[in-house]
Amino acid sequence: MQQGFRGQTVFHTDGDFRKYLRDMRELREELGVRIYAWCLLSNQVHLLLDPGPDPEALPEFMKALSLRTTRYRNRRRQQNGSLWEGRYRSSPVQTGYWFLAALRGIELQAVVHGEAAHVGSYRWSSYRERMGRAEPYCLDLHADYLALGRTDEERQESYRLLIRQGQSEQEWRHIELALRRSQPIGDDMFTQSAAIKASRTVTSRNRTRPRSRKS
Repeated sequence: MQQGFRGQTVFHTDGDFRKYLRDMRELREELGVRIYAWCLLSNQVHLLLDPGPDPEALPEFMKALSLRTTRYRNRRRQQNGSLWEGRYRSSPVQTGYWFLAALRGIELQAVVHGEAAHVGSYRWSSYRERMGRAEPYCLDLHADYLALGRTDEERQESYRLLIRQGQSEQEWRHIELALRRSQPIGDDMFTQSAAIKASRTVTSRNRTRPRSRKS
């Protein structure tokens, strides 16, 4: 998740939204990042991404996307300055139950923030493409979503039921808190495993980092 600096509007016109989506599609193809869900609000973006075999593809993707958007805004509005509120927030997501919770949580953001009355009426999320109501553009289908049915129609109907059910207060709180703290989204076992893995990664990087020479 990434939001505008001090809550400022990021997308003023339809052209602004479309430009972000074009950049997202180009970088997806360039870096091999998979996009499982997205929702662009007037002052923030929510993405569910998979960097693939190279974890560094994710920060590279977000950095390039943020920079392109900032340059586009500054050029169009003839101004300089920050567009985004610092670095994006990210959390690893457990597959299965919590993946589907994160998926529909992202596509429901426009309704939650009052920018749409219904998820199906909002143009700037992946929901319409998922439901076959928009041309395929930049959406990848995760195995957990594909497992909802044997055909596109069965999967779409199963997912509509999940959307109608919404999310429990417990799910919303868990995801929101995890994002705020950049912690894993999942059960206790997944959270502990992700923390151990992250600690080992940091330790490994510190060991391989060249030592500075003293003069």
